[in-house]
Amino acid sequence: MHYASTLTLALTLFSSISGVTVDGDFESFKNILEARNPTGRHKDFLSYITLNAYHKDTQGNPWTYEGRFGVAKSGHEVNSETVNASSGEVFAILQRESLIKQNVTGLIQGKQYTVSLSRRDKKNGFGGNNIRVSLGGKEVYSEDGITYKREGYSDGEWVKKTSSAFTAVSDVAELKIWSTSKGSAIAVFIDNVSVQEAVSIQGINRISNSRPRI
Repeated sequence: MHYASTLTLALTLFSSISGVTVDGDFESFKNILEARNPTGRHKDFLSYITLNAYHKDTQGNPWTYEGRFGVAKSGHEVNSETVNASSGEVFAILQRESLIKQNVTGLIQGKQYTVSLSRRDKKNGFGGNNIRVSLGGKEVYSEDGITYKREGYSDGEWVKKTSSAFTAVSDVAELKIWSTSKGSAIAVFIDNVSVQEAVSIQGINRISNSRPRI
């Protein structure tokens, strides 16, 4: 037996806007990665411990962080797996409960914006994390159980995600990305973060779905 459901979808196109500035590739950490580069299995990786120890090297960095935040160069080995950055030469790692934030500038009051990012789990579903994103104090994206192998989830691959819309109230808004899991081996990789204007098209698409009733 089948049933049919009709969905009404509002179509939205997203376009980049050159006036918005955000260090979305974490390249601002490149110099400290090269200057404080450890050896062995931690080569090309800086944990929150090292970043805190050399906090003077991160002064002026657009990103501030809390918790178990880390950065790594493209090609860093995590659990015997080589992880390449989605964009640029550096990617971020959010372990357990962590938070990163920076001020996004160049917004236009009254316009709507979305946040896009690439996120990646550890291959074979080893220790994922939950992520949240807010812009200007409004939570615009959330995702739980990233490594669980079900429809829409990756297995060691970068996946592009886009948030819901945020309406700017000034030319500056605080962007926050944070993780919420507490497990010891929990982590998610973040890269290629951008903020772009959302251009809404008042089109309606009606889709009829049919599937077996369970």
